[in-house]
Amino acid sequence: MSSYFKNSAIKLILHTDLDGKSPKFIAEYINKFLLEDKKISVNAVFVNNNEMDEVIYEEILKEINVRVSDSIYIIDISPSSQKTVDLIEEFNCKFGDRVKLFDHHKTSEFLKDYSWVHHDSSMCATQIFWNYIQEDVACEIPTPEFLKLDRYVTYVDDWDTWK
Repeated sequence: MSSYFKNSAIKLILHTDLDGKSPKFIAEYINKFLLEDKKISVNAVFVNNNEMDEVIYEEILKEINVRVSDSIYIIDISPSSQKTVDLIEEFNCKFGDRVKLFDHHKTSEFLKDYSWVHHDSSMCATQIFWNYIQEDVACEIPTPEFLKLDRYVTYVDDWDTWK
């Protein structure tokens, strides 16, 4: 279980395509069905490939200085510099495994041995993120809405992975 609902605020660092943007849609859609005291504040930052390391690094530094988010989810992108990876490792050691990465690209395969990385090249990043939170979500939203989200994620996966 992901403990997704232990968060009161999450930061999403996302790629700019459908696979990257879909987790924000999912998080906001889930909020529609939650009681006010269970709603999660969703803050999203969209990142192009050429600025991944810089933006990820800056966002993690912001959280170190002013802890606003309970969890930071990096989805459909990944850092390529060891400096950024080391900062995430340091952050997770200091603040308790609050950064998670969900990716499927070959460029992130070198990260898959880190405990905070969820990597699977057989599915899109939205599907990996959904697999991570769906057990928690199934208990919190009506079944028809859960099934709609599940179907939506399947469509995103089919589109992004050319199935």
